[in-house]
Order: sequence, then C-alpha cells, then structure tokens
Amino acid sequence: MKIELKNIKYCNALSRDSIAFTANLYVEGKHIAFCEDDGDGGCVKIDANDGCRSLLEDTENYVKQLPKDTENDLNMNLELYVSRLIYENLIEVELNKTLRKHEKDHVIYGKTKLDTERMYYIGSQKIKISIDKLLSIPQYKEKLIKDMTGLIKEGFTIFNTNIPKELINSIYTINKKSNN
Repeated sequence: MKIELKNIKYCNALSRDSIAFTANLYVEGKHIAFCEDDGDGGCVKIDANDGCRSLLEDTENYVKQLPKDTENDLNMNLELYVSRLIYENLIEVELNKTLRKHEKDHVIYGKTKLDTERMYYIGSQKIKISIDKLLSIPQYKEKLIKDMTGLIKEGFTIFNTNIPKELINSIYTINKKSNN
C-alpha cells in the first residue's frame, strides 16, 4: 500500500514538543485525510475526507501489520507512521536547503542525511573553488576524486547533485571492488 503525505506545511514557531505541521494523506494516489500536529507533543490528528472513512480504517489496519518501531519499542500505528513520514520529509527539506546554499563550492557528505558535513577547496587567491571548476581542471578533479574516494571508504555518502552521478557511481564501484 502506497501511503504518502503531500502539501506539507511546517510551523516552526509552534513546534515545542513535536513538529507542528499540516499535510494531506494520500493512499494509492487518493487524498483520503487531513493530518495535523499542533506542536505540543500530543497526538497527530488524522481526519478522514468525506466518503473516505473506510479507506482510512483499512490504512490504519494495514499500518498496524508493519514491523514494530524498534527504536522506541512501539507497535506501529497510523499516527506513528505519519510522524515518521514528517520526520523523513523534514530531513530531506533540510538537506535540500544545505545543497542549494552550499553545493556550488562544497562537497556535501554524511553518514546519514541528518548529519551532513561540508568540504571545500581554496585556490591560490584564497577563495573557494567551485565544484564546476574542480571538475574542469584535471589536477583539481583528481584531488576531488581522491578525497571523495576516502570519504566513501569511511562510510560517508556524497549528496551533491552537481557532481556527475557517473563519477560518484564509479567511485562507489571502485571502493566495492577494492573491499572484496
């Protein structure tokens, strides 16, 4: 069953004990409910759209069959599932902000999307060298590849969208072969 949230809106000012948000709940592409959390740490409110109560109940039953939340030792339910989707979305939003702001002249990497770090290169004029320039000059590109190879060997993921996927994939492939 495909369960997703769309039209997510966050309200940081109201987030105290939980993430304050509103969102639309979709199941198999159909908008079935409205979800909200007021940020006080209470329940996520999930209100079925007209004519969708039965589908919402089916969704709740489906989610209850999913594996337990081992991190908190909780049985899965729709409220917890929606909270997880919100948390995952917020991590993506924050990563995308970091990428928009810094990837022009930084390598963005991390063990997870939640704990990203940045690495940059300084040229002879003491200014940051853009990733595009690093990729266009052979000795800079070689240094970039060497550094990214080291990061990947240490278990980091490279998140940049401005480094060709083929290049990053080839580094992962080389690392897998050298580990076998």
